[in-house]
Amino acid sequence: VFEDVATCVAFGPSGKLAAGGADNSVVLLDTRRAGRVAMRFEGHTKAVRGLAYVPGGKSIVTVSADRTMKMWVVATTQLERSFGNHLRPVHAVAFRPHAKPPFCVTASDDKTVRVWQPTIGRMVRIVRGHGGPVFAVAFSPDGRRIFSIGKEGIGRIIDADSDKVLNEWKAHDDWVYALAVGPMGRLATGDWRGTVKIWKVKDDKVFRR
Repeated sequence: VFEDVATCVAFGPSGKLAAGGADNSVVLLDTRRAGRVAMRFEGHTKAVRGLAYVPGGKSIVTVSADRTMKMWVVATTQLERSFGNHLRPVHAVAFRPHAKPPFCVTASDDKTVRVWQPTIGRMVRIVRGHGGPVFAVAFSPDGRRIFSIGKEGIGRIIDADSDKVLNEWKAHDDWVYALAVGPMGRLATGDWRGTVKIWKVKDDKVFRR
């Protein structure tokens, strides 16, 4: 499928599988025939680091080491919008649950988390205060909080409706590349050394499970 590392995959609501690679490619895969590329999205000039379907599944958003976030029409592979606001490579993107119009958040080497309304072409706000590159980002299930983490090993809880960092905690002593939000207030993080930790989040406080 790719000529280099496969960096990200995501299922759409109809079961369509999108994938991105370090060879700058974004593809839609035919899940009925393993390895077959059904569509290819051309436009990134450096490695694709993350992707997510826009709620509803008609578009996808991709982020890249070329410092851009791009939105594509799934049915035609047409590039709808391209955003170049980040100053360094962009590593991750996640959509806010239940939001209309759709909101997404991105994480970058430029030490910021940025909030967007991609379907109307708008950057909403910049969340500063990170001391290093941010590698992973996710929303809480209710959409009220953003979780971010990266090179510092420090996790942060951000109010999704402002740029306020509500809490931060030392999660790892190494770079953290993986972050997932689970049910019942659970959070998982994974670092460069291969360590995975599970956390409990309650009232914007974080406790080790």
